[in-house]
Amino acid sequence: QVFGSPTGRSMAGEPPPLFLTYAHITREQLEVLSDARTRKQQKDDLGRHMGINQQEGFHTEILRDFHYNNYLFCMENKFTPEKTSTFLSLMKVVYERSIARRESAADSFTAMKDLLLKHSVQRPPFSVGVFSFDNLKVITDFVANTFYRHYKLYKYTYESHRELDIRIDDGIQYRIPFVERFTEDDEVDPRDQPELADMFEAEHAMTGTA
Repeated sequence: QVFGSPTGRSMAGEPPPLFLTYAHITREQLEVLSDARTRKQQKDDLGRHMGINQQEGFHTEILRDFHYNNYLFCMENKFTPEKTSTFLSLMKVVYERSIARRESAADSFTAMKDLLLKHSVQRPPFSVGVFSFDNLKVITDFVANTFYRHYKLYKYTYESHRELDIRIDDGIQYRIPFVERFTEDDEVDPRDQPELADMFEAEHAMTGTA
């Protein structure tokens, strides 16, 4: 597995909940997060809530930055805890499902909008009105200009790569074929060669020679 829930499922292997409000991070955890003293502490705590459970490395740092940038977006737009929790979980599900299914950017974006609309209209049990119409526009623009602008790079970091290592062994002895040396004394008249007789028939006919 390359990240917390690579198939868009929860850590327990279950599908994500029908609605994502407080699905991965609670109101209380968001309050603690906002009181964190350092950016590093915020990123580490948020990453843990978002299910990052792999060893330190390139992928871990990408995921931490991804979730933290989404969190900063919520803070800049003064989202309520309910909206913040929902958006963080929504992007977590979109990210993991898109990478695991190797979706195209267009297919992933369509799925993201469907999930967003599901949390923007109060029509239980099919949808809930967490986000307003104005929120939809701001969120869509943000996601399009961040995650989907670099979508190919996100996908590329999780693709398998193989390196071909070619080495030349200088210890191999190459045998150079023997080349016979010829002198002028070895030169023969092509007209005297039976194999080339057909080439000189016309010339013989004109000169009257045999």
